[in-house]
Order: sequence, then structure tokens, then C-alpha cells
Amino acid sequence: MTAQFREHKALTAIVFLFWICGLLYDSATPIFEGLDEVWHYAMVKRLTDGEGLPVVRPGEDSAWRQQGTQPPLYYAILAATTAWVDTSDYSSHRILSSTNLTIGLPEDSQGEKFWYYHTRAEDFPYHRTTLAVHLGRWISLLMAAGVVALAYALARELLPDCPQVAALTAAIVAFNPGFLFISAQVNNDNLANLLGAAAALLLTRLWRRGFSPQLSIGLALLCGLTALTKLNGLLLLLVIGVTASLCAARRHALKQFLSLGLLCVGVSALIAGWWYARNLALYGSPLPIDIHRSFVTTRALTFWEVLRQFWGHHVSYWGVFGLSNIVMAPQVYQVYAAGSWLAFIGVAVWTWRHRCIARSSLPVLVLQGAILMAGTLFWTRTAAGPAGRLTYPAIGAISLLAAIGLLALAPRRWRGSTVTALSTGMAVIAFATPFAVIRPTYVRALLRPPLARDGVAAQHPLHAYLGNEVKLHGFDVAKTTVAEMQVTLHWEVLARSDEDLIMFVHLFDAQGGFVVGHDSVPMGRTYPSAVWSPGEWLADTHTLSVAEGIQPGEYRLAAGMYRFRDNQRLLARDANGRRFADDVIPLGQTITFPP
Repeated sequence: MTAQFREHKALTAIVFLFWICGLLYDSATPIFEGLDEVWHYAMVKRLTDGEGLPVVRPGEDSAWRQQGTQPPLYYAILAATTAWVDTSDYSSHRILSSTNLTIGLPEDSQGEKFWYYHTRAEDFPYHRTTLAVHLGRWISLLMAAGVVALAYALARELLPDCPQVAALTAAIVAFNPGFLFISAQVNNDNLANLLGAAAALLLTRLWRRGFSPQLSIGLALLCGLTALTKLNGLLLLLVIGVTASLCAARRHALKQFLSLGLLCVGVSALIAGWWYARNLALYGSPLPIDIHRSFVTTRALTFWEVLRQFWGHHVSYWGVFGLSNIVMAPQVYQVYAAGSWLAFIGVAVWTWRHRCIARSSLPVLVLQGAILMAGTLFWTRTAAGPAGRLTYPAIGAISLLAAIGLLALAPRRWRGSTVTALSTGMAVIAFATPFAVIRPTYVRALLRPPLARDGVAAQHPLHAYLGNEVKLHGFDVAKTTVAEMQVTLHWEVLARSDEDLIMFVHLFDAQGGFVVGHDSVPMGRTYPSAVWSPGEWLADTHTLSVAEGIQPGEYRLAAGMYRFRDNQRLLARDANGRRFADDVIPLGQTITFPP
């Protein structure tokens, strides 16, 4: 055990640093701000609640949107491991949405980069829905750590006498900021990436060692699991089929190839056949790709136009964050581009120097990378933008090629130092990104209204109750510079509520005619009832305004609270327990405006 640890201590250190770095990406990105995370988690939530798989209709909006057409294995794993968490406050995390959102537009400096506003309910220590989402992210990180380890194993399989190549391969995978970001999200890419890394390792062994029952069983299981994980993961089945056929031709092993094919088909049908049969019955096709595209198709590019967006594919491979609208400094991508070109040149040099080894080592890597890249480019013909993350099932193969190329250009005596320098440089960028790029983006989205634990003197004292949740202590009235009226309610939290509660203030003229009203989640939409704590005192300001301004005169004010889901008002009572008419609390008799 000690000997194995010493032999693979570089991998141990890299996986440990990857995990720590992944937790930083997790904590820097508020829940549901990762690419499609809100829809991926909606699928997990649905399975956790025992509601089964949804029926998705083209273009019809839902909590899960296009992810409802995805195979369910990843969602089932997360549902099984997070089912014990109370997620009854789930809806409260989705009501505070940004109104000026720019998805997939990092160059837009005017729109918001975040989807939702985020409250104290998401603070550490996590609980309820926040805990469930972070648990899902941590499980995804474990899957991604497996990708790092499998990439290392792939390098040791191909080049057993070059541990430096294996260490650099693992570092290139682990410290890719884009891979780290996806790994720290609830996203079915993570299981597809793990299965892709396992496929690369098994196919390499098949290529080098030939067919065997153990490899056939392993590849068959991978086919079945991949078929039940992600639609674009089906490209891995193509990789397995093409690689196995070439291996059979190379070794004159047609019988073993046919046996492997039958085994893969049988195991896939056993594991995932039911899902494709369900799609055929519901949608008339085993692959609901057209329904999926109805949610994401925004353009129709030619393949040449897709290729011309090479830089966008490069950027998205190394890291776009949030809703594909947050990027690193251009110079960082230029550094990655320079390294990529050096690696490409180095692979050519290494292949020329080691032609025999290259023929027995590189075909599987090149084939998997090429098929995944071609599939990604084909998909982005109609998608909203480049999606380099879709090539991550081949990230181990791509990173191994890069490691071979970079070290081929370094003098033999400097290779250890080269691995250390490159790994350290990538790690620095990876660790800096959550602090320098991601976290600052969400400063405006983190709502932390000031609270008071002690009572605040009100201009107009008043004692009333709203349900069992709120005690009103009084209110203030003030005039603004634009002939608006500001009404500040001073109230105390008696109990946190699982309901989404809306506070309202209405203004009436002296004859009882409605003038204007203001309905809002408390504290200017920053403090939903799910995050209240009993004993807190709040000064909740509501601005009442009309286009022509509020005219001077006598007015009446009223306030109350209702449930968001059905507009049912909370029971409103005075200090003696008597119920107010229509569950509306009169704020004094009359007020004079301006005060």
C-alpha cells in the first residue's frame, strides 16, 4: 500500500487539489447559476418527489425544459442520494429572478449575469434545498475526480515507463477551469464524462492487448450505462464500435468482435431499452432529439460557419462560467491557445520520433477525440453557441495527447521541472478563477438586507398580527423628491413560513377609491419568508407612485400579506384578536400627504 502511494503520489496530490479547487467553484457559484443547473436539478427534484419521468412537449416551458428528454441515470443517482433532504422550500429559490438576464452573452456589459437573487437561505451551513443542490454538486465532483484518476491510468497504460506524462495528463484535466466548473454543478455531463474516461481506458487496453471476456463485459456495461445517461453520450457508443471494429480488423478477430457487439447490444437493451421504448411510445421516436432541439435551437449554421467559430470553441473548452456569460481575461485564453499549438507540434514531433509506439498507442486517443469534437461541432450548428464542454467525455484522451506533445518539446533532463511548472501554472489559474472571475459576478445577486434584533421606534405605532408569522408594530410615511409616497412597515418575525408570502401596501383616497398599491416579497424582494428567523425586526419600505404623482390631500393606507401560490390573504387581527375586514389592516385613520 505504501509503495503504491509513493508510486502514484503525484496523482494523489492532484486529486486532492482538484477536490479542494472544485469546492471553491461550488461555493463561488450560487445554486441554479450553473449552465442548465436549474433544469437538471428540477429533474432530480421530480424523481425525489416520486413523480416519475415527465412528458415533454416541444417548446412548452416547464421546470425541467429540454432536460426532461434526457436519459435519467444521473438524475436517479442524485435523487437516491439526496432523497433524505427536506426540499420543501424549493420554489422560494426560484421566485427572485433577474429581469434583465443575458444568457450566453459574455460580451454584454449591460444585462445581468445571474439568473436569480440569492438570500441567506443559501448561507453555510447549508440546509434544505440548498443542501440538496450542494450534495448533488459534491457527488458530481466525485465523478469528476474519477475522470482525473482514469486519465492518469490511461497515460500509465499507454506509456508505463513515462510517469511524468501521466502526472501532467492528470494535471491538465484537473486544472482546466471549464472542467472544474462543470464538475461542481448539478449537470449530467459529469456522469457522461466519467463513462467517457472509462471507455478510453478500456478501449486502449483492447487496442493494445486484444479481446478478452473481461474487457467485453466492461465495454458492454459502459454501453448500457452511457445509453441511459445523456443523449450526446451516444457518441461514445460510436467510438466503442469503430475502435472495436478496427481492432478486430487489425487482429483478425471477427468472431470476438461479433461476440462483443452482441453483448453490447444485449446489455444496453437490458439497462436502457425501456427508456427508448418509452420514447417510441410517447414521441414516435426512440431519440427525442427534435423535442430537445425545440428548446435550444436558435440558429442554423453551415459546418464551415461552425469551423470559423474556432476561437469560441477554444474558449468554451477552457472555461465559460455561469450561464455561459462569464469569461476569464482574453490573455488567459491566449496562453491556453499557445500551449495547445505547442502541444500539437510536439505530438507531431513525438510521433515522428516514436513511430512504432505511436501506431500502437495513439489511434484510440485520436479517434475518441475526433469523434467527440465532430459531434460537438455538429450539435453547435443549431445551438445557441459553442459548447466545448461536450468534448469532455474525451478530456482524458485530449489531455494525454497534450501532455505527450508538451513534454516532447522539453529536453529530457528538464521534463520533471516542466511538469511541475506547467501543473503549477494551470493550478494557479484554476484556483484564482473562483475569486477573480466567478465570485465578483454575483455580488449584486447576493441579497443580505440589514436586520435589527431590537425594536425600532415607528412614527405611527400600531399593533396587529398577520397569521402566525408576523406582528406589525407600526409604520412611517415619507415623501420623496418625485412626489412619491414611501411607507415603511415595522414588523417582527414570529415564525418562518414554508409558503412564499407577499406583503402589500395600498393607498386609497378620502372617499375610499383605490389610488395605487405595491405588492412585493419583503425588503424589496430580498427577503422571502423561507429565510426568516423568529425574533427578527424588519423595516420594510414600499414606494407608492403614479405617473402624474400623488396629489396633496387626505388618504387612507392599508396593508396585508398573502400567499403567492393562491393569492389567499393571511388572517389579519388586531392586538385583541379581532379580525380585520377582508384581512386588510388599516394603517391609522387618515394621513395627510405630503406629511
